[in-house]
Amino acid sequence: MIRQAVITDLESIEEGYREHFLHEKKYGAYTVFREGVYPTRKDAEKALRNNALYVFEENGAVLGSIILDGYQPDEYRKIAWASQVADEEVTVIHLLMVRPCAAGKGVGSALVNFAAETAK
Repeated sequence: MIRQAVITDLESIEEGYREHFLHEKKYGAYTVFREGVYPTRKDAEKALRNNALYVFEENGAVLGSIILDGYQPDEYRKIAWASQVADEEVTVIHLLMVRPCAAGKGVGSALVNFAAETAK
């Protein structure tokens, strides 16, 4: 189930971030994430305050999270997108995180599909 995150999800989300960094240390880094820099609990808290944080939950466990909103960083504006639309018509995925223990189980795909379905 994918749902909007609540404050009690923050510990599980942060734990997922920690698991991710341990996994990268063991198997190599394939992201631009930097431990202690991004993502952090503060990133999740800010997204929660802005109603932009969602979680994938299964059997009471948070297996993944995603941050969705309309904010486009400056570097995104330099990309030659196929469609040019107003900022208020854009939904941006800022952070998609799947706990390593849930890799390959469709969690990431479900979160991306959710983002596409809820896009403005």
